Amino acid sequence: MTSKERSYTFHNGDSGTAFIVELIFKDIKKMSICGVSDGRICVQISPKIPESKIDLELVDFLSQFLNINADQIQIVGGKGTSDRIVSVMGVSPETIEQQVRGLLS
Repeated sequence: MTSKERSYTFHNGDSGTAFIVELIFKDIKKMSICGVSDGRICVQISPKIPESKIDLELVDFLSQFLNINADQIQIVGGKGTSDRIVSVMGVSPETIEQQVRGLLS
């Protein structure tokens, strides 16, 4: 199954949200959200960041974007791939979707 055939949605966990972040490697200075595709949040990231540090950088970026503590965010899957599964505790799917869509509108 290719990424174009997959369909992702925001999910309400026990007390938080899980979603997919698609990493788009581009020669940029600062990580940024560049869109939403098939329910995935697309994040531009520099290819210069070593694989061993990508998850830490992504958690830091998301915590600043969502204005929450980094310990509320966990990368729960997708290590070594361009699709990371992210779990955020204490934030509703609607809140995350509103913030992302607000940034992009």
